[in-house]
Parts: sequence; structure tokens; C-alpha cells
Amino acid sequence: MRVRVVVDTSLLVAGLRSQLGASSSLLTAVAGRRIKPLVTTAVFLEYEAVLLRPEHRLATNMSEA
Repeated sequence: MRVRVVVDTSLLVAGLRSQLGASSSLLTAVAGRRIKPLVTTAVFLEYEAVLLRPEHRLATNMSEA
């Protein structure tokens, strides 16, 4: 059974902005399906709102879709 976690928005941002450190390692584990992220609609909407901020879009090379 995979470990299940709720990924805090600040951890998600930190992991996307830098490939170093624990935040990035956690996101790598999620991508590798070693950890199962638990996400509610409210949490997803918070991720979206924060990641669409200009400072985060520039730092992570994400575009507004």
C-alpha cells in the first residue's frame, strides 16, 4: 500500500521551483507513484490559484491554459 499524503500548497510550489531538497523529492515520489496524493476540490482550486500567480508561472515555466 502506498503512503497517502495531502501535499501542502507551499510544498508543491517549492518542489516545482527547485529540483533540490525535500519538496522536490516528495514530488518525485508522487510522480513515481510511490506516494499517493490526496486532493479535494478545495485543495485543487488553491493549487490552481497559487500556481497561476505570475511569479510562480515564470519560475516554473508554466503557461496559463
